Amino acid sequence: MIVHWFFSSRVRLCTALSAVTAAILCGANVAVAACLSVPADRAIEVMHVEGDGELVLADGRTLRLVGVAPIDAAAMAEVIRRQAATGAYLGGVADKPDRWGRYDAQVAVAGQSGLVSLIEPLVADGFAIWRADSVAPPRRGARTPVTGISEACAARLAALEAGARRAVRGSWAAPAPMPLLAEDVPKLKQYQGRFVVVTGRVLSVNERRAMTFVNFGRVWSRDFFVEIARADWEKMAEDGISAKTLEGKRVMVRGDLMIREIAGGRERRDTGGAPAIRLSVARSISVLDMD
Repeated sequence: MIVHWFFSSRVRLCTALSAVTAAILCGANVAVAACLSVPADRAIEVMHVEGDGELVLADGRTLRLVGVAPIDAAAMAEVIRRQAATGAYLGGVADKPDRWGRYDAQVAVAGQSGLVSLIEPLVADGFAIWRADSVAPPRRGARTPVTGISEACAARLAALEAGARRAVRGSWAAPAPMPLLAEDVPKLKQYQGRFVVVTGRVLSVNERRAMTFVNFGRVWSRDFFVEIARADWEKMAEDGISAKTLEGKRVMVRGDLMIREIAGGRERRDTGGAPAIRLSVARSISVLDMD
């Protein structure tokens, strides 16, 4: 990457971007450092971008952007390729890779007023969703604080995503793959193992000793539901999440989709299990009826 070439062509870049991305990258009054917990002052050479948005560097490392997941993986990867082609910089990076050899990292791109985290324009233009479960408190003495995003970053991404969704930008435009509908069980099952956004109306909330179940359908062995451990449910109550605030309301849930094989009962036959999301934080579920 030739950094000074990027700055000499900044005007052409900014005029080519969408209005929202241009505002973020090219000097509008925004908090450009909201999602950068450490200085991003190391230029990196991105050789290519994988189909799911992972950046493969010239030094052999594969980076996974912290804090976001794709709405449409191919679309997000293409946007990352375009952004990285004009200059990319490395902020915090994990000391060790995960089981798939990926390093969690913060990657920045340059703008007129400084560096901005790459995840901000991705969310603002509707190509990524923010991970509500990725917020991590700062750790004293941590050398590489990239295990999650800050509260300030989460708030910024939530606002950017809401704006992109309302304006149907990027992958939010029809026919958008997300948000998925809670009642469309066959489609939900196609997203097993992916981080998704699901909307639907809560029919009931079943509070048990160890787990709370938020149900979006009447067939417990087939329909979509959310499960929350008791300790997490109690913490969520402090943030205003309860059976009373959820029952009968249309909500948006975000998390990793899994298929729960529920044993027992006649309804178990031929259902193939029930799609579910396990939540641990209140920010993962929001009531839409109040929008």
